[in-house]
Amino acid sequence: MRSKLFLSAIILTSLLFAGCAVQNKVITKAQLATPKITITAVDGSFSIKNGEVFKPSFSSKTSDFSLQNKNENVIDLYDVAIEKYGAKKVKVLVGEEDSSSEFQGILLFSNVFDDGFGPGSRSYQIKVPDMYIEAARGGKVSVVYETYPRKAGKTGKGWVLWISDLPFEM
Repeated sequence: MRSKLFLSAIILTSLLFAGCAVQNKVITKAQLATPKITITAVDGSFSIKNGEVFKPSFSSKTSDFSLQNKNENVIDLYDVAIEKYGAKKVKVLVGEEDSSSEFQGILLFSNVFDDGFGPGSRSYQIKVPDMYIEAARGGKVSVVYETYPRKAGKTGKGWVLWISDLPFEM
């Protein structure tokens, strides 16, 4: 009887944890793929220009962060991204050097879930469409991110960029 109970407990535990993927994959290659945009860390630790391939200088395990919940409103999570997950404050320069607009930003690079697959699980490709830049004007916050597929129909977010033309309230 005890052996059946013990075996049942092992099987139940295995089933419970079988669906729990962890974020162990660290992305080592990234590219900013939006013309006329430069992203620079406020602390001076990095600068990313369009077309350049770079190695992200930081990334975080965000699996316990509601950022990874597809139903969560990601736009409101920038303060937690900084305080708990090491996101960096950045300046986002949009346009040509002589006629550019500067935006405030917060950039988060996330480790990839072990069950992630596809291009977004192997490298980050940062794209910031014009509509997100326009949505960040007038003190509004805009958020753009890249997702990648995971097993069982799930998705993960590889990177997230919050932008605004005014400083973020913390």
